Amino acid sequence: MGILYKSIHLLAILFLFAFLLSCKKGPKSFKPSITTIEGQISSMESPNVKFQGISEQNLLLGANGKFSLATELSEAGIYKIIMGYQSLNIYLEPGNKVSFASDYRNPAITKFEGDHALENNYLIAYEKVKQESIEDDFKTLYSLDEESFLKKIEERTQKIILHQQNFQKDNAAFSQIFGEILSEDISYDASIMKLNYSAYYEYFNPDSTLKLTDTYDSFLQNVEPDNEANLLIPSFRSFLPLYIAFRASQDSTSIDKSETFRKFQVISNKLTNNTIKEIAAYELLKEAIQSEPNGVAEVISDYSKLQTNAQYNQEINEMFNTWKHLIKGNPAPEWKYKDLKNKEVSLSSFKNKVVYIDVWATWCGPCLRELPHLEKLQELYASTQDLVFVSISIDQDKKAWEAMVKDKNMKGIQLFADQAWSSKIVSDYRINGIPRFLIIGKDGMIVDANALRPSAKKLINVLDKALKS
Repeated sequence: MGILYKSIHLLAILFLFAFLLSCKKGPKSFKPSITTIEGQISSMESPNVKFQGISEQNLLLGANGKFSLATELSEAGIYKIIMGYQSLNIYLEPGNKVSFASDYRNPAITKFEGDHALENNYLIAYEKVKQESIEDDFKTLYSLDEESFLKKIEERTQKIILHQQNFQKDNAAFSQIFGEILSEDISYDASIMKLNYSAYYEYFNPDSTLKLTDTYDSFLQNVEPDNEANLLIPSFRSFLPLYIAFRASQDSTSIDKSETFRKFQVISNKLTNNTIKEIAAYELLKEAIQSEPNGVAEVISDYSKLQTNAQYNQEINEMFNTWKHLIKGNPAPEWKYKDLKNKEVSLSSFKNKVVYIDVWATWCGPCLRELPHLEKLQELYASTQDLVFVSISIDQDKKAWEAMVKDKNMKGIQLFADQAWSSKIVSDYRINGIPRFLIIGKDGMIVDANALRPSAKKLINVLDKALKS
């Protein structure tokens, strides 16, 4: 009898969840009203925070990390206080008065008071239960076959819904609007994991090829990427770029174009809401300027025409201007470093050769994980005379570098940049993280200032194309 009751109870919860998702409403609009937030954020080194709704406002922390914001809102939703690399979700209805105390180093201890304190304190617990609702580690989860993976995601969704129900049972019922928004957030959160499945599966299983079933993307049938109210659903902002990437991957007409170009085409041609288009385009280019500057060069002109938000436009153009010298076809900045025998080697010494450069360090885990793939790549091109592999260490400890190069019998040309993060190659090529790979053409011009890693299957096509140029 107990098992039967639990099964019926679970089915009822899932039915309610499905009902809420099928009855999505438009924006939760109210009469515009002044909404007040008073907060204290401890342990913040910077005084700058942001209040994010559909748009953003800059805030300045005062003494003891305190701030006070009075702003006019017309829509209910889950807003954000963005604190550097951390963020805090706050459910607000126009006219609310809310206060909270938080710690930048540990947002999980945040306590809310005032209007909708119940809902806001639940949002803290909600973030925790999302992290704890999957028993498998990240690698194990994303290495499962499709059927097993989807089953795990559904089990996780059920745990989150049951947690929500139990919280209300032990405390009080949520407001109807908050309940609807939370249900939608749970749905988008699950969609994020499903959209990440292919990329992570191939990352953890590089020798396997994943072929999804024709019905895998059925979970996208009811999503509303053009609904502006979704910007007040926390998971939607993370869902949107993944959705755009997924749609771009289905486009076979621009297969020779960059990922950034294909994604920008989805934003331009498939999305209809101007606010969402502008936010999506801004976020795309902000990330791609560092990861795929050549792709940004393909779309920057069209971006300026699409973007009506002056702040977004200015920020992207200023960022792009700092990278323009690294776009394909520009002269590669010169560098000159010494090898194990103290012989000086420069970029200009490799005229008429394609140069594949690995900027790395002995302490960098991701760098070390690429070394076996780099060795295989070197073996593949062992008979190719006009391609050279150069590894430049930005270690501070030269002895550690020498020891690892000798111990691992590392091939290719091994060089040491003796000023670590202050080295010329780091500043000239705007290297903010490693490993970083560069491809320089036979003519000394840049092919790619943020090239694919050796583990990427498409790298061989890029190198072969450079060799033919």
